[in-house]
Amino acid sequence: MDDYTKRAVEVFRECARIPLLSSAAVFSHRDEGKYEVLSKWNQRELERGKKVAFTRSFFLEKDGGRIKKLASSMFQSDTSNQIKVSHAPPSGMRAVLVKEKPANGKPGDESQQYIEVWSGEGLEKTVAVADLKKHGKIHEDTHFGSFHLSANGQKLLFIAEREKPKRSSFFKKTPAKSEDEKAPVQGAEYVAEDDWGEQLTSVVDPVVVVMSVRSEECEVVEIGDDVSGERAGVWVPEEGGGGGEVVCVGWENRPRKLGFVYCLNRPSALYHMHLGSGKSTALTGKDDCVFSPRFSPHGDKLVYFQTPGSGPHRSCAALKMINWSNKQIVTVVDVVKRSSTVGGFPGFYSTWLPERCWDDAGKTIFCSENWGSQIRVVQVDVGSGEVRGVSNKEGAWSVMCVSHDLIVAQHASLSQTPRLMVGVVSSGMSHDVTWTEISPPQVSMVTEGVTWKVLSFTPDPGSVPYEAILVKPRPSPTKPPLAVYPHGGPHGVIPADFLVWPVCLASLGTAVLLVNYRGSTGYGQDSIDCLPGKIGRQDVDDVQDFYKAASVRNPVVDMAGMRVTSDIPDWTYVECGVTFDPATPPNHEDVAKLLRHSPIVHAHKIKAGVLVLLGADDRRCPPSQGQFLYHTLKAMGKDTRLHIYPGECHPISSVHCDADCFVNTAVWMHSHGCSAA
Repeated sequence: MDDYTKRAVEVFRECARIPLLSSAAVFSHRDEGKYEVLSKWNQRELERGKKVAFTRSFFLEKDGGRIKKLASSMFQSDTSNQIKVSHAPPSGMRAVLVKEKPANGKPGDESQQYIEVWSGEGLEKTVAVADLKKHGKIHEDTHFGSFHLSANGQKLLFIAEREKPKRSSFFKKTPAKSEDEKAPVQGAEYVAEDDWGEQLTSVVDPVVVVMSVRSEECEVVEIGDDVSGERAGVWVPEEGGGGGEVVCVGWENRPRKLGFVYCLNRPSALYHMHLGSGKSTALTGKDDCVFSPRFSPHGDKLVYFQTPGSGPHRSCAALKMINWSNKQIVTVVDVVKRSSTVGGFPGFYSTWLPERCWDDAGKTIFCSENWGSQIRVVQVDVGSGEVRGVSNKEGAWSVMCVSHDLIVAQHASLSQTPRLMVGVVSSGMSHDVTWTEISPPQVSMVTEGVTWKVLSFTPDPGSVPYEAILVKPRPSPTKPPLAVYPHGGPHGVIPADFLVWPVCLASLGTAVLLVNYRGSTGYGQDSIDCLPGKIGRQDVDDVQDFYKAASVRNPVVDMAGMRVTSDIPDWTYVECGVTFDPATPPNHEDVAKLLRHSPIVHAHKIKAGVLVLLGADDRRCPPSQGQFLYHTLKAMGKDTRLHIYPGECHPISSVHCDADCFVNTAVWMHSHGCSAA
């Protein structure tokens, strides 16, 4: 291993070990004005190739509008086996979904799911999910998975896979084992089932399940045959916290399920479901995409986001609200086409609202939003629709929880490791939020001397502006090389957050330009709408065109081929400006247009050495796309190399594989003269 490779390995190791905040909750103490912040952190452990999770508590005192840190837990608790946690503070109960191998299991056995129920006295009971019988596994992902105790701690709401009849061969005699168990369906072993695509291949027919904590009896709550993928179930607040009604999102599954991850353009509706009677009522229309329903503390208001149910996979969202007494829907904040002022609020683009996002008075909500190239804490008055940014530092903020008029958030930037912040909510919109640092940023060599700034560009007078973030390494006598780093999507954004790859490249002496080209989120709907039909031209024109080396990760190179192999065929049509109709066979004109927007037709122009990194299980941009590019370049006698990572989906995010991608990318750039000496 040469010296540069050793350096790249050590820099990545140092950066990867820095903990990132993943969730937090606030609990009031018996003594008035005192609180506990229970925070959960994730950390990469390269030696064993796994992600480690741990909790840490902070004890605070609120004195008027200020916070004083009293103490913090001396030791961290490993919670790596905890998948989901729900607290019901009024009852003192807590439910935890854990995943571990059975005590009497054999080597090679799969880990099993268990529900732990805790009280202030200790562990009350453990329930093996496999023993509940009425449903399959509980969904663990962040897209469909919900896991909520009722306020009184007596019922648990979660999303699980529908119980399916067993299947067997025509030639195998497999009678039912008992009167309650149905005989397997013969000849159905290989019947295909639609799933929800990339990273959600195990999600086929999710249903809402409510379990009685006391009896462990489960009730499966249905919506209808043409609706599946019930998601984001929340309890309807009621006196006594009994848990008799639920609101959830139901996703249309006809004529087929289209990939869900990264795609907030799937038709859906909010449903009000009554337990016991099984009655469900649609609260919204079914043509738009709705998500993140959140009740106010008093249960009189329900806010949620709404985007179009077709078109680009990410759009600016409208913030809607249902007045629960009469179920009337009002628009709190409409879609922002383009900010009315320079640097003004550009609209909502986040994929979720914090589970607890309301102030105690039930008048304003708080969330994190892309504001150009940064992420800010946003406060919204649901009565007037007034919006303002309330974070006091540049970079990226992530709101974790709002409770007892305290906001718990993470703040980080490209030159600062994450830190835990707590803000005090003042009444109304006229007062600033007072922030206090609770857990300081970790000192690390990777950020020493690193600086960053946001650059603004307007290609033509009156055109949609865009931005780029220039990350500079520590000063040196020689001019640093430049790595240009556009995001994927194409409707995404790169925020000024603590991002491992750019920070590591800067630590190795390379300047990095993070390009948020026209079509990125966080700049108004006009920015998003200006790209479809121009993909492969406008977004490329916004990025510099001189390179010595390139590293491409699960690239799209053939739009015509993508339309039949990707889990989101609609994406290829929309981005190329072609109408998508799954019931209409393709015609020559449309396929020719898709091909004209495909990078592969320009392969002969490529001069830089190209490193191709592919996830073998990528359903979004199938590996055949990158293999097509690699084999074409190789046949042309050009400089290229191919890496394929087994078991990896589109992000290539496992600890070992992400580390391998980074080091090979850094070494590839270095070998082509694109690194600091």
